[in-house]
Amino acid sequence: MIPDPSPPYEFEPSEAMRERIRNLIDRAGKLGHRAAAIQAFAKIFDYLTRAPRDWGDPIRKYKKMKLTEYHGRHWNLRCVYSVHDRVPIVFLTKVIPLPGNPLFGKDLG
Repeated sequence: MIPDPSPPYEFEPSEAMRERIRNLIDRAGKLGHRAAAIQAFAKIFDYLTRAPRDWGDPIRKYKKMKLTEYHGRHWNLRCVYSVHDRVPIVFLTKVIPLPGNPLFGKDLG
């Protein structure tokens, strides 16, 4: 792995991930937590573009793809993402509400 480049890291969620985040924010809104959810995702996106290797804990290496998978946590949301070992690019693959988050245990469709 090369030293971290200067921020920002390239980060563009997939359409499926954008839809997942929209659904989480909509569901949070129905529970009275829309503003908190929007602020949480803004902070998560900031972590992912500024210092993804510092934010999360490394979980596994994908040697052939030259990626390291991380788990980061904010607002009791676990974010599973990968950072390329050489290129400053981030891939967000999962967002999971944890206990303590108002969305935990809710049917999120």
